[in-house]
Amino acid sequence: MFVENIQGILMNVVQNEGTGYEYEIWFPYTKNSINTLRDGTLLAVKNFASSDNADCLSILQITSVLPMHYALGSDRTGYPGFVEEAAVSAAQDWRQETPTEETTKIICKAIPSYVEIKIPSSLGSQGATDPAIATESNIPMIGERAKMLNSEWTQKLVNKGLTEIQDKTITMGRLVGSTDVEILALWEELVQTHFGVFAYTKAGKSNLVSTCVSKMLEKAPTLKILVFDLMSEYGALLIDALCNTRDAAIVCYRPETMPSSVVRYWGDPNNTNLNQAASDILNTTLLPKYLKPMQSKFIEPLKHLLSSRKIRLYLESRNVGEIIEEVKDDLMRGNLGTYRNRYLSFIDGLIQNHRITTLTRTGIDGVITEINHWIDNPPSLSTGTQTTGQGRAPTIAASIRESATRLIEILEAAKANLGIQSTIRPEFTIRLNDIITSLNNESSSSLFVIQSNLDEDLRRLAYSVGNIMLSARRNRGQISPLVSFIFDEADMFIPGGNVEENGIGQSRYIAEQLARRGRKYGLGIGIATQRIVYLDTNVLGQPHTYFISKLPRQSDRQRIQDAFGISEEAMQQTLRFEKGQWLLVSDDATGMEGVPIPVSIPDANLRISEFLNNFNQQQQTR
Repeated sequence: MFVENIQGILMNVVQNEGTGYEYEIWFPYTKNSINTLRDGTLLAVKNFASSDNADCLSILQITSVLPMHYALGSDRTGYPGFVEEAAVSAAQDWRQETPTEETTKIICKAIPSYVEIKIPSSLGSQGATDPAIATESNIPMIGERAKMLNSEWTQKLVNKGLTEIQDKTITMGRLVGSTDVEILALWEELVQTHFGVFAYTKAGKSNLVSTCVSKMLEKAPTLKILVFDLMSEYGALLIDALCNTRDAAIVCYRPETMPSSVVRYWGDPNNTNLNQAASDILNTTLLPKYLKPMQSKFIEPLKHLLSSRKIRLYLESRNVGEIIEEVKDDLMRGNLGTYRNRYLSFIDGLIQNHRITTLTRTGIDGVITEINHWIDNPPSLSTGTQTTGQGRAPTIAASIRESATRLIEILEAAKANLGIQSTIRPEFTIRLNDIITSLNNESSSSLFVIQSNLDEDLRRLAYSVGNIMLSARRNRGQISPLVSFIFDEADMFIPGGNVEENGIGQSRYIAEQLARRGRKYGLGIGIATQRIVYLDTNVLGQPHTYFISKLPRQSDRQRIQDAFGISEEAMQQTLRFEKGQWLLVSDDATGMEGVPIPVSIPDANLRISEFLNNFNQQQQTR
């Protein structure tokens, strides 16, 4: 149960606002101990609930490890020569395997896990019972020995209740500092109760999201995932999942999202166009530095995605009225002044009158003419009648003019795409209804990576899909299959403040609705960002599972602490993390609920590299 020759003493306990208590344990300094004790190491200390019948051992988790030499202490004042001599002497003691004098200690800070191991006193005799894991029944006693748990018992504790349901779990990675301990997580809870990924740039957020998505799709038979990809990087980071998942696609909101050679291939899918399209996609895809030397190996998988119709163009709604209805909520946001109700009636009238107006240049031009006429000749507030050229037109708020202008721009964009869309074969297109149907299909998993050259497209599509899914499932009482809406660069979708334009109001609204109400309908969200302070607090506080890595800004760390109740001591661990190391905290998905677990996540680049090698080898043998 315990690691031999590593044993300390609980020296102090103080109350802590974040974790309830904070503990200080002293260990004798040895080279073995300083190289074995790590952030996340679990210690067992006898607590006040122990009795003659059983020893109750509280489980503590180390959050910091610091060697201390008595000759230096914590005070560097005094004659500089003496202080320097003391430091040189201390260095000599550090080099010894086991110092002969009691001048060196390892000072560890630890937080409670609120779990205990109960060891019956009859253990070892006839009729003995095994040690049991239970909720902590009292706090540990100062002066008691602190023993380091071995890998077997560490794994039992961090995965408490999960090892028996392997079909419901994914292996997130391994405990930092202990490659023998796997960390499991319930993939259904990750989806249903939402998850967040928070770290500074270059910490590997997209790498982690890629790993989570890949692992969940491997395990889940009917999971649905949408990734709203602002940076157009997940086509590469999920190339294996896109190829291996039958119902999967990179959804391009506009023709301009992809190189023109892809549009040519969609219209004339011959080999020449295929080769050029795959090459151009690769040249415009953001690749991680690790994968750039393997760039040429992406060609064959990309050709497979193209020829398998897994790179498709999103087609707007089938008529003009539906386009206006999709953006209505965004048009009506903000202070529209006294004309708001008149403007709302006008928009509703456009939707109703043009439900059968097909997407043609003539049809769209006619609606744009109506909008311009209304702007120039708005109805009178007193009579409700439209003014004529003979009278003076009422003044409408500038915000209404801006809203109407946005609507015209949206319709002009739809008109501009008509010519291109008419040349594209239907099998290379996808509509909103196709996505909704796939998300509600319980026979298989689905993956959609949604990309656009305009951020507002992704925001509006997220709103449309989320709104329809929530409404439909609420009406039908439907709770499956599970669907995860993943927002990378989430601060661009769900910012705080009063920003409403360019679809931000819509994406923030639907993210909040999914976060608050989606769970009971099998709908969840995943958010990844480096700037937590920019996120809407109504959404930030909803995820039950957090992955946290380096956050240099105190403001970002403080926001996480406040939202999830993580102590400053636990957050400090993240500043010492290497790339790929994360603090995993969950109320539902992990065995130790609410306890920060430092975990090393597998590098997605290695997974993708292996896939590329295997895929290209298979192509060569055909």
